[in-house]
Amino acid sequence: MKLRYGSWRYAVPATVGLAFIGMMSGSVEFFVAAIVPALFLLFSAISRDPDTDDLELEREISDEAPSPGQHVEVTLRATNNGSTTMTDFRLVDGVPEGLKVAGGSPRASLAVTPGSTSEFSYRVVARRGSYVFDDVKAEFRGGGPSAEGFEKEASGDLKIQCRTELQEVVLRDETESQTGDLVTSEGGSGIEFHSLRDYKSSDPLSRVEWKHLAKTGNLATKNFREERSGKIVVLVDAREVSDRKAEKGHPTGVDLSAYAAKRVFQSLMKSRHRPGLAVLGVEPGELRNTTDSPVIPYIKPGRSRKTQQKIQETLTDLQKAEKKNESDLKSRLYRVLPPNSQVVIFTPLLDDELISAIKVLDNHGFPSTVVSPDVAYSDTPGARLESVRRDLRLKELRKWAPVVDWDVTEPMSIQVSKALRRIYKRNI
Repeated sequence: MKLRYGSWRYAVPATVGLAFIGMMSGSVEFFVAAIVPALFLLFSAISRDPDTDDLELEREISDEAPSPGQHVEVTLRATNNGSTTMTDFRLVDGVPEGLKVAGGSPRASLAVTPGSTSEFSYRVVARRGSYVFDDVKAEFRGGGPSAEGFEKEASGDLKIQCRTELQEVVLRDETESQTGDLVTSEGGSGIEFHSLRDYKSSDPLSRVEWKHLAKTGNLATKNFREERSGKIVVLVDAREVSDRKAEKGHPTGVDLSAYAAKRVFQSLMKSRHRPGLAVLGVEPGELRNTTDSPVIPYIKPGRSRKTQQKIQETLTDLQKAEKKNESDLKSRLYRVLPPNSQVVIFTPLLDDELISAIKVLDNHGFPSTVVSPDVAYSDTPGARLESVRRDLRLKELRKWAPVVDWDVTEPMSIQVSKALRRIYKRNI
């Protein structure tokens, strides 16, 4: 779409008016003054208008699938395929609504000679969801005073979508008899060697330890670490105290926790576990689905299609649900968690309430693992103080549960994998 504007629309009446006054008054000064706007009109008439087809735009996005809160660099390149230098050339990139510019500017003024390319870059903060860039708004002037404004589509990258996959999750040794991907400390059939036992006539030959026979003369059967499915409750801290953001336009702690929980839920389903869901800080009536407890929003662990749909929709609803703070978290959680289950907790850890609750759960046989998105990374004095307090909470919490401290400005899956190797001294 082209827009013509900026012409010397006052030059014509100014020229005519000054010439008329000079003619009526017989004053030479008015005739001389009329020459100035007349020269502008002449220059405009003989100047060549810019050709928008000579302009080629290309957009490059450093990461099209970032984690929420991650800074993404966007580069816009302008190439002049014409024979005229584009002077006073201005561009405004079509940043999607909902993305905050964190560094640089999506606006630039360039001068592009024929056959050359100029570029500029800026950074945006990624948020949950999919964001499509609009057309670029451009304006340049030819040799004359007229200007031409238009919108042009940029080739290259067009969309940012937060789709960081989390393939692994910390699971502790609380399982059911159903086969799954969680390695236990018990011997049986599996993939990792556990121990030897006396041979039985019903044992398959593939499990006989022939080296032991050659060494001792006795038959023995190999035991392996059994793999069983876990009953896992994904717990999202959606309380009002956790619904904070580092800066305006950045995702909140609840948004990040719900996002990570959804990825972990998908990973658990692929690993043949039975995940459930519990939410703190939201009333069950705020959600579109009925829950299995009147105490807090809770969906029993399972693998049915209906259970999967309810968990996915509940995690999506958290973004718009009204949040509140809750007391007596220990009692609320203990009343809904099923026996022999473990909990994966997602919380920005902005208060001490959950720490005491995790201690009680661990003492009652509910082992927990914590994934904590860091939303205290701003450079303000308040954020620096909160960061110190959060570090102290992390130190205390690690006495009771493995903790993944998620730096939200970097990809989530890489950090989690590294953290799990540090916690368990092997790949999980």
